Amino acid sequence: PDPAKEVARLLKLGREAFAAGDYVKAGDLFGRATAADPKAAAPHFLKAQALFAGGAYADAVAALRSGLALDPAW
Repeated sequence: PDPAKEVARLLKLGREAFAAGDYVKAGDLFGRATAADPKAAAPHFLKAQALFAGGAYADAVAALRSGLALDPAW
């Protein structure tokens, strides 16, 4: 599949899960988006947000650092 379309699909599903309060599912979907397009920074930042909301602070910091490595101006 087209990586950009797959990332968009996964981000949509992840945002829906996050809005529903399912931070574990959201983090998983955002993590799958990072794998679908390793050069996209946004999925890393969204994953960090979901991890933080779920109380996984150290993992959230790691996800933020991964995103910043791809987009230092974020």
